[in-house]
Amino acid sequence: KQWYQRRVRAVVLSCKHTIIDVKKVKDIYGFSGVAITDTGELGGKLMGMVTSRDIDFVEDFGQDISEVMTPRDKLVTAKHGISLPEANKILQASKKGKLPIVNENDELVGLISRTDLKKNREYPFASKDKNKQLLGIQYTLFTFNNTLVTQTF
Repeated sequence: KQWYQRRVRAVVLSCKHTIIDVKKVKDIYGFSGVAITDTGELGGKLMGMVTSRDIDFVEDFGQDISEVMTPRDKLVTAKHGISLPEANKILQASKKGKLPIVNENDELVGLISRTDLKKNREYPFASKDKNKQLLGIQYTLFTFNNTLVTQTF
């Protein structure tokens, strides 16, 4: 596995979800960005991203995500196999908060957060596991069928 696949804390939804679903994810898990795939799961074809900026001033929370998301062709992404320094450079240059990682079929295989990179930079000597993940981090994956998978270290 690549380093970003071991660090996944991605919440993935599909275009069939509504803004209410994004707000729930933000309220419950604190995530400010949600990747949108055709299946609503990691490994699905990347369709877009929804961030707080996309929904801050929306009044109709029943709207489909597809109406407010940033579409795939407007996203900054990185290819599977990217190194941590390369990913950091892309995030710095793009001034984006999230960097979706896609494979050769444009399927989402990981999601890097600017916040995660900042924490790693700010706390280089923090206790980490063998994968260089900060200990005490909780990984959560919220899938299309509303299955919640959580693992805590």
